[in-house]
Amino acid sequence: MRKLLVVLCLCMLGLASTDLQAQVKKRKRPKSASKISNFKGNDNVFAGKRYWSFGGNVNALNYFGDIAPKASLMSTDISFTRPGFGVTATYRFGPFYSLKTSFNYGRISGDDNQTTQLNDPSQWRYVRNLSFRNDIKELSVVGVLDAFKHPGGFTTRKVVVPYLFAGVAVFHHNPKAIAPDTFIPGLNRAAIPLESAGQWVELQPLQTGGEVYSKFAIAFPVGIGVRYKVNRNLDASFEMSARYLLTDFLDDMGSIYTDSGLEVAQMSDAELDALPQEQLLAYAMADRSLEPVAAMSGQARDVAAFSEFLTYNPNTDRYYGFGQSGPGNYRGTADSNDVYTITSINVSYIMGSGPFMLKLFRKKNAKFR
Repeated sequence: MRKLLVVLCLCMLGLASTDLQAQVKKRKRPKSASKISNFKGNDNVFAGKRYWSFGGNVNALNYFGDIAPKASLMSTDISFTRPGFGVTATYRFGPFYSLKTSFNYGRISGDDNQTTQLNDPSQWRYVRNLSFRNDIKELSVVGVLDAFKHPGGFTTRKVVVPYLFAGVAVFHHNPKAIAPDTFIPGLNRAAIPLESAGQWVELQPLQTGGEVYSKFAIAFPVGIGVRYKVNRNLDASFEMSARYLLTDFLDDMGSIYTDSGLEVAQMSDAELDALPQEQLLAYAMADRSLEPVAAMSGQARDVAAFSEFLTYNPNTDRYYGFGQSGPGNYRGTADSNDVYTITSINVSYIMGSGPFMLKLFRKKNAKFR
């Protein structure tokens, strides 16, 4: 009996000691312990400060490819800068990061006759005499990385913020060129009038470079910018970016000439006259080296001077290297794809104080708070 009482007393003392220790730990526990235990991680700290902004931009577009003055991206001829415009939607989801979707429309162009001349190192491009314009419709998604961290809401954002961006885009393009008045089969053959003379014609269906390509293509935008806080809800930004493409046909150039010169030389005048206008147009747009006038600028060309540095080919009734098959008969370069650049000024409005948008995004982000 005594042994049982001793065991019971020891058990009660042990329970009392355990309870006392628990109470002491509870008293020492900091008041913020319950808050810390409910902390869900850094991802939710910015949740209540996320916001959308919508804006519009005016753009300046330039092109770099086979009609550029030099083999360098910086050699783009500023005289061929063309205007464009776009709209943007940006979602800021972190203290450094934003995701921006843009739709841009603009035009690029180029002309051999206006970027080189006879006696230049690149006078072969003057002889080539190709030109084009191309309307670009682009939809892009890019990630934006700010230079400065800002964990607060949009009302306390920094006044000036440099940033980088990169992403992916899909675009539609449709290169065109002005059709000449006539198709010239050779140096010693009569010219044939063209019904589409003086009109801008689509080049892709004509396969002037002998290759089939799509009017849709992929681009990878990469650029830098600086954003300025105009007022509580308004931002203005300036951006410079390049679009690196997966196509070499913005200018419809291709890498080599087709056998059009040889094909034409083997036809009689009667056979040429019997060809449909579409085929004659394809021949004319493929090789424009014999045209006496540059289509885009309207400037006269000194075709007779070509004999001083080019060799006449009796098999095609043309000069070697232009509009014929054979080694060295390059129409463009296949070393790299085309590039177009966009310089833009954007004005965007932060949808954070408008009653409808404010309630909408508060409800959407309520679960993160």
